[in-house]
Amino acid sequence: MRHKILVVSSLFPLPTSPHRGQFVSDQVRLLVQNGHDVRVVAPVPWLPKWAERKRPNFKGVSKSPSYFEFENIPVYSPRFIALPKQPFPQISISSASASMKKVLKFLGEWVPDIIHIHTLFPIFKLGKKLSEHYSKPLVATVHGWDFDYALNYRRLAKHQRKSVVMLDKLVTINEKHKEVGVKLGISEEKVSVIPCHVHVSEKYQREFDTDSSSENFTKLNILFPADPNRKEKDYPLFVSVISELEKRSIKSEVKTLGGVGREKVWEMMHWADIALLTSFREGSPQVVKEALKCGCKVVSTDVGDVSDYLPKEAVSKQRNPEHIADNVEAALNLNNNSWNFPAIFEPDQVLSKLELIYDSNT
Repeated sequence: MRHKILVVSSLFPLPTSPHRGQFVSDQVRLLVQNGHDVRVVAPVPWLPKWAERKRPNFKGVSKSPSYFEFENIPVYSPRFIALPKQPFPQISISSASASMKKVLKFLGEWVPDIIHIHTLFPIFKLGKKLSEHYSKPLVATVHGWDFDYALNYRRLAKHQRKSVVMLDKLVTINEKHKEVGVKLGISEEKVSVIPCHVHVSEKYQREFDTDSSSENFTKLNILFPADPNRKEKDYPLFVSVISELEKRSIKSEVKTLGGVGREKVWEMMHWADIALLTSFREGSPQVVKEALKCGCKVVSTDVGDVSDYLPKEAVSKQRNPEHIADNVEAALNLNNNSWNFPAIFEPDQVLSKLELIYDSNT
């Protein structure tokens, strides 16, 4: 069954910030390629310029147009007020939902079968109003921040708890977040785990190189698969691991990601002997899955769902340089059969699970 799907997401690529929220646009593209009719509302934060400069993931947002097309898909991008560290979250929630009339004008006579929001804060209220206006079900995908960060702050946590129980369906990207959702009060049968699928151009997909050993490396090409300026990625820990490897007579050439196009990312994954993710928190990190698809080994701190599919030697249970350096050496010593790309991240599996939700809720 083909559906009209209204995607509302505060994470979505913008003409002036094309790398923003690509995991959401990948899903939108997947739906359209398989015959679904999709419109996108992509609320973006208005921040003081000094605040935007301090937050690399908001670079270019202030200059983005309100209306544009993404691969021929109509997109409306209203502004909402976002204060640094969200001391008064209700301001962002109310300002995002205040765009309701303009959203309806943007949609015109096009009526969705389902409203699918990505993230709860600050767009749940807008999604709920649209759901009530059209008398259509509301589905929400939580990508990580809503549960990993927001629940640690009283005002934000109150909003998240109220939002979760009012959903017709909650989608989480890992099992840990499913458990959080159930604890917040939504019934288990209303929760589905659907990680984001991985989109890597076929020409960049490759098998792992011939078996390696850390003893063969006096110099490693190590990729930090994130923007070093994003605090949650913990670049200082990464640097400490590099220093620890040097103490072990393993020198490194390091490259980092951030503000580069996707093909450049995949090229860097081909260059790297290993990628090292040192994040404090992740949901289901796309860079880890993309690295595996590109034939690049990965070591990661124990965040999100990485322990579900990476070899145990490649997942660091401790956040200290010595332990992570041990993981790097152990990962390099693993044979190629130890590394695999789980089928649950393939586009066809993700699509079938999404369509099952849409079919059963319309």
